[in-house]
Amino acid sequence: MRAHVVLLAVTLMKTGVCIAGVQHDAPSTWLRPVRDFGSILLGDITYPPTPATPATLGTHPAPHAPRDPSALRPRHVMRPFDIAAFDLAHARHTPPHVEDWTCDFVHQRPRLIGVLPESDRAALLDAAATDPAALWSGSRSLGALAVDTLTATFRHDPYSGKYDARLAFLGLPDDTATAACTDLKWRALGRRLLAAHTPPGDAPDAPRTLTLSSDRLWEALVGPRRCWLALGTSRAYDGRHWPLVVGVHTIPDYEAEVDYNVL
Repeated sequence: MRAHVVLLAVTLMKTGVCIAGVQHDAPSTWLRPVRDFGSILLGDITYPPTPATPATLGTHPAPHAPRDPSALRPRHVMRPFDIAAFDLAHARHTPPHVEDWTCDFVHQRPRLIGVLPESDRAALLDAAATDPAALWSGSRSLGALAVDTLTATFRHDPYSGKYDARLAFLGLPDDTATAACTDLKWRALGRRLLAAHTPPGDAPDAPRTLTLSSDRLWEALVGPRRCWLALGTSRAYDGRHWPLVVGVHTIPDYEAEVDYNVL
């Protein structure tokens, strides 16, 4: 099945990365492309190079001219709000991860179709919204939630290299105070904010923690008007599927540059 998916999650896993999104023409339908075996890796979610158009190149190549390797658009890793074409093979609807579809990331590579304009994102995110109770009940594992208040905590221990991003918001299960955020872009934002809020004279290897309530968080994000969380549930761990935030999306969008060497 060929599906055009608007990506709403590009996230870190223990053994690789994970992606998920909604069908472009049916945004209430969530999909999670997975491999037949093993985890998805960064190479799997890097688009293949595509020939640049004459307008991109600024020239009109002669017919049948040898392809110049430099005449290719640069490769880049999938990002939220990319519209990507996937060739999905088989549904793997194992509750709660009923959105899983196997995908060939080698012979039929996902391709970039376009990027959803910011003007269209609020409507799509509202259409993708889900009652979080359905996620925590185990009937599904992906959804979106609009939030007005959000508390973010980032922790980094330079000595061990351990880094953690967590969020608190209304809608979490009653026995859960915060959820881990695995969104690559949000984690990159946290690293930047931690570096900016390091007290002068702190030892370089001292553990650091930064907690931002909504007002301080919106200020750090240059005042977004609306915010949605893409929510998910983990694979079974310690006898439970744990709540996750797999995407943080604001309008206007916030800026953060992902360093793919340090996720």
